[in-house]
Amino acid sequence: MRKFDVVVIGAGHAGCEAALAASTMGCKTLLITSSWDTVATFACNPSIGGPGRGQLVKEIDALGGSMALAADENLINSRRIGVNKGPAVRTLLTLVDKHAYNLYFKYRLEDQDNLDIFQDMVVDIKSEQGSLKVITKLGTSVRSLSVVLATGTFLNGEVLIGHKIFPGGRITAIPATEIVKNLKDKGLEFARFCTGTSPRVDFGSLNLSKLKEVKPIRPAGHFVCRRQFEDKPQLSYYLGRTNKETHKLILDMLGDVGFQRGLTAQSGMVEAGCSHPRVSKEDPGMSGLSQQSPRHCPSIERKIIEHPQKTSHPIFIQPMSRSTQETYLQGLSMYYTPDIQAKIIQTIPGLEDAKIIRPGYAVAYDYLIPEQLKLSLETK
Repeated sequence: MRKFDVVVIGAGHAGCEAALAASTMGCKTLLITSSWDTVATFACNPSIGGPGRGQLVKEIDALGGSMALAADENLINSRRIGVNKGPAVRTLLTLVDKHAYNLYFKYRLEDQDNLDIFQDMVVDIKSEQGSLKVITKLGTSVRSLSVVLATGTFLNGEVLIGHKIFPGGRITAIPATEIVKNLKDKGLEFARFCTGTSPRVDFGSLNLSKLKEVKPIRPAGHFVCRRQFEDKPQLSYYLGRTNKETHKLILDMLGDVGFQRGLTAQSGMVEAGCSHPRVSKEDPGMSGLSQQSPRHCPSIERKIIEHPQKTSHPIFIQPMSRSTQETYLQGLSMYYTPDIQAKIIQTIPGLEDAKIIRPGYAVAYDYLIPEQLKLSLETK
């Protein structure tokens, strides 16, 4: 049985940083991921930075992390926001090339000393003889002095779209279920998050003459301060707006698709930008857990309900890569059926003929309650 100093489970943004940090410090490290093709994948729009998060990326860079460098190397649009406010809230907001960013981290991880990579699903972690035994679905076992869980939206993940609910950490990815049961058996407690995404459309199907082009403001700067970067051409994004017709259609559709809105935590459905009849304390299919969002990113219907005085909301039409026509509709998070999503999108000027490549959806998933951690981030 192979032995490691550190085993990292999950190869999203956090898992990649953890594996690189441990191996760079000289620890013999193993990174286990359910899919080596989706390393450091953006589940939503490929955005890095913004209020709060921009400062966090700088802190990761100051600690020797890789996210800032990866973002600067692969950015396709950058701008400064909060420039009319105080210095504390001025920050960099970037869009990066989704596919190039993924390949950047794959190459970076494969080239890293002291780091092994293995594609499999972890099903159990056992404490034995002063070390941890990590067991995978394919029957592989390794020993480690420590294990880092960076599981993202995969623990007991369920995808919600229209009336349909099916297992998934993302819409095309299998969830991790066995490890949740085994960790619960060891006394660890979980709660549940729920978050949504927006539809992706074909850029070639948009009428740009009806949309406002937002060109990059140069120079916006970079996250990394310790080196110079080549000044590459950047892409514009576009701005559209919902209208009264959009809002009426969304409100009319709320009852038809069976969603329940405006419910409180006492009813078992904490507002998350996605609420669903199955998501309730009485429902064993959702582990009997109420839900909330890990971040403030309300769905379009939630914004319409909470701000009835507004006749429109901005939609940021963002490129996802230099190598694809796929375009993200930031601000239009929803998980109606694809045909209803298409009708809603096509009420927006400039998007009348928009073709959906990937519909929006929501994902509900378990997470470990952080109060179970020491200040060292070890479990109590």
